[in-house]
Amino acid sequence: MGILLHEQLETERTRLTPLTGEIADSMMARDGDSLLSEERLKFPQPFQIPPMMHDDYLQAVSQRLQYEPGQVGWWGWLFYEKESRNVLGTVGVSGPPDETGSVGIAFSIYEDQENNGYTKEATKAVVDWILAQEGVKSLRMTIHPKNFAAVRVAQHSKFELKGTVVDNVVGEVHLYEAKKRVILPPPSALV
Repeated sequence: MGILLHEQLETERTRLTPLTGEIADSMMARDGDSLLSEERLKFPQPFQIPPMMHDDYLQAVSQRLQYEPGQVGWWGWLFYEKESRNVLGTVGVSGPPDETGSVGIAFSIYEDQENNGYTKEATKAVVDWILAQEGVKSLRMTIHPKNFAAVRVAQHSKFELKGTVVDNVVGEVHLYEAKKRVILPPPSALV
């Protein structure tokens, strides 16, 4: 293994490490001992993967990164508490930007860690990382209208409500978007 070879992100209270093929494989195997010894990541015991993260997703990440190792970071990040190294949740990414420059993002946190601000910190760090990457013009996420905590996370990360779309599973959801901001010099500097 060796996630330390990959970029890590840091916030005031958390660190984020990108999903690698090795991490995804160990998570599918429910091998918390390997993740602790090799990666120094402490998962809840008995071992649980973060909410809304499923084996089919982990399998796809593992396979993709086997053939495209340079895409580490584009398929998701685990975030954990700096001091304890306890894994708190995940920020999922839909992959490199599509032909329009758009990237999808989602997040989840273990229920016992909710309402502590960890997701806000971690999501903002990943959003900043994505927007700094070449070819990215915007990020999008969908949120159920009654998921007020998720709306606060989106707003903290500078997402704006763009409209309503229909999700095949949950029905009507709100579409949020964050765009890459381009700072232009003042007009007098352009002369």
